[in-house]
Amino acid sequence: MTVILFFLSLSELSFALKDVNFNSTREEIDQSVLFARVSDGKILYEDNPDLPLTPASIAKLFGAAALLKTFGLNYRVGTEFFHSGVNKNGEVQGDLIVVGRGDPKLVSEDLWKIVADLDYMGIKSFTGNLVLDNSFFCDAKSHDRVEKVAQNSYDSPLSALSVNFNNYELAISPGHKVGDLANVEFYPYPLEGVPIYNSLKTVSSKKKENLQVTRVLKNGKDFIEVRGNIRVSSPLIKIHRSASQAFQLTGRTLKAFLKGRGILLKGEIKEGLLENYKDKTKLFSYKGQAMSTYVDDFLAYSNNFMIDMLINLLGASSGLKGDTYEMGMKSLDYFTNKKSFPGKGFYLEKASGLSNKSRMSARQMVSFLSELSKEDAFFPNFLANITVPQTDGTLKKRFQFQDALPYQKMIRAKTGTLLTPVSVSSLAGYLLHPSGLIAFAVIQNGKVGKKNQANIINLRKAVDLGVVQFLKKYDKKL
Repeated sequence: MTVILFFLSLSELSFALKDVNFNSTREEIDQSVLFARVSDGKILYEDNPDLPLTPASIAKLFGAAALLKTFGLNYRVGTEFFHSGVNKNGEVQGDLIVVGRGDPKLVSEDLWKIVADLDYMGIKSFTGNLVLDNSFFCDAKSHDRVEKVAQNSYDSPLSALSVNFNNYELAISPGHKVGDLANVEFYPYPLEGVPIYNSLKTVSSKKKENLQVTRVLKNGKDFIEVRGNIRVSSPLIKIHRSASQAFQLTGRTLKAFLKGRGILLKGEIKEGLLENYKDKTKLFSYKGQAMSTYVDDFLAYSNNFMIDMLINLLGASSGLKGDTYEMGMKSLDYFTNKKSFPGKGFYLEKASGLSNKSRMSARQMVSFLSELSKEDAFFPNFLANITVPQTDGTLKKRFQFQDALPYQKMIRAKTGTLLTPVSVSSLAGYLLHPSGLIAFAVIQNGKVGKKNQANIINLRKAVDLGVVQFLKKYDKKL
């Protein structure tokens, strides 16, 4: 797409609003703000609209548009299942071969269905190995995100064949009485080859909980450490931690599901290529959810793993040669045609926005959003995928104060947050105002080099107040 909008300046518009405050808590920040009516490009409010700043996760809007436009709403990724050798009365004398095609949300519920299908096909065992073909992606840099010690779920490696966002899931509950070790297990099945070292103690309900769950990579293998204490009255909780090796997690998880269904796999978990098998039989292709559902998910929950997986899919499907993530970003650059953006300084290092090197101004974001709104065949679906306050996701607890209630249904927006090296808070999207659609962007960055960075909670509250203040003033102008 080519962005060719040129917004009229404030000096040309007596209509433009003034005295709208997006930093009412007076944090030390730089900000770039623009609100514009998309029908004619009229600026309704601006504050440093051409200042390039780190955008954080509002950058995901570019990827969302490119994916929906490229693949369509109903595109589904297929994970393919084959076996080598001969099937003799349910005993397959060969390998089970699984080929990943980049499904970003192949989760436990899908694995239940997959192993059930194998069971219903009469398959009872495989005498060979579980062979995983990850060759559809060539993402050399994805492993840079893997830490030796992880206490979160968002830095897992990428792979064309991934399950559960490449996360371990643990179920944790207190022991029967004070002093007992807590119950800690992988969910829903045990995973072979990944030890859990559990020293989590059950304590009185009057004591403070201190639960620490850490995934550790040592000598090329993962293990889980669970420490601290948990109240005897605490409910069952589920905790996710990123795996260091997607191949091992996927294989162990699928093998555990096969075993849970009573299907025996006698061999080992190995990496391999389908093309190396001359003798192979296709079992089925398991289709994931529609592309529109994936986009809705990663916008609502700001899921970095999903958008990075889908950018790899974009690159792998582009026909370009090389690292699939880099090719995906090239495809994204082509789609956005950043050279035609107004102003200078636009740079998108990662589609997820998880980068302090990315730069864009409010005018560049609003230009992009405004141009999208003119594509009648595509825009309604794109707009429907953007989050509304009070729904699930990152906007669920935003715009909850009394003055905001009348405007909640007008707001469709993506949030952005980074904590280091500077605070970043951003919000961009559309206002479905009765007088016409408004595109907007608010990007706020803490001061570079300042030790005490701006408070993210204060920035979010101030932006919510500012958006509502804008709408109230705009209503009075009409």
